[in-house]
Amino acid sequence: MNSLSKINISSDFLETSLYKFFALIFSLFLLWCIIMELAEPIDFKSLVYMVICLILICYLIRFFWITRVVRLDESFFYVSNFRKEIKVPIKAAMSVDQALFMKISKPAPIMIKFNSPNKIGEKILFIPNEKAFESKDFIQELNNIIFENQKTCPGSMSGVKA
Repeated sequence: MNSLSKINISSDFLETSLYKFFALIFSLFLLWCIIMELAEPIDFKSLVYMVICLILICYLIRFFWITRVVRLDESFFYVSNFRKEIKVPIKAAMSVDQALFMKISKPAPIMIKFNSPNKIGEKILFIPNEKAFESKDFIQELNNIIFENQKTCPGSMSGVKA
């Protein structure tokens, strides 16, 4: 890998924005369902339905709100929240795995966990791009990159601002 080139491993801004848009629309639909349910007398079944819808709305908005655009080079992850980009050392990462509860979606969101909190928190959540998603061993490849970087570059584990 050339140290000057950054490889995009996540979906681009437009794709990630589309996921967020659909999550927002679905959340608004669920909210509308709750409002329609409130128009009728509330029984236990209606109450359970409304609570489930509210939990789903909160989960969708939280989940898709924290998705990021991620690129990497030999030593750093470049993480963008669409307003600014920060640089986080690869050696600060602990592991890469599919996001819990979303393993059934295609492409399944991926979570990078860090050893200690940095400017973006302890986790990065992103949706892999098509090229990365096609690789069956993508998560294992990222874990290998982290392991190799930790072996060759011991030291500080905190995020560095770009």
